[in-house]
Amino acid sequence: MAALLEASDSDSDDFMMEQDSRATRSKLQDVGYREGKDELLDANVNAQASFEKGMSSGYGMAERAGRVRGMMVALVAMSTQQTAATTATTKHPTTSTDNATSTSNNNQRLVEQMKQLVEQIQLLPNPTLISDDLMATCEAVLLEQGFVVV
Repeated sequence: MAALLEASDSDSDDFMMEQDSRATRSKLQDVGYREGKDELLDANVNAQASFEKGMSSGYGMAERAGRVRGMMVALVAMSTQQTAATTATTKHPTTSTDNATSTSNNNQRLVEQMKQLVEQIQLLPNPTLISDDLMATCEAVLLEQGFVVV
């Protein structure tokens, strides 16, 4: 009978240990799930903040690049039309001064420079990602024409 009681106690202990093990495993899984969920929520908040920061920065750069590109294209178009109109009206010039010739040459040089800059911008895979050097050159040309990019 003692052997039977001892076997019963052993089975009971095994059963209790099994139940305790299951309960502990369940609690650990629950705690792990909650901590993982908290980590995921924190990561999403950080990811959202990073996205918003990047979006704001990228939007500002793209907007400025678009403004510069648009101003350059418009100035090239206007200068080309102006040069054509000037050429048409001065087919038979009566007198020519060095100052007028110099101004005309300077304007042609500037138009050619702007055309080259516009071509460089258009060759970019993403025209809104203008390099700092190219942006500075474009802004200098625009400033020379009296335009300021804000």
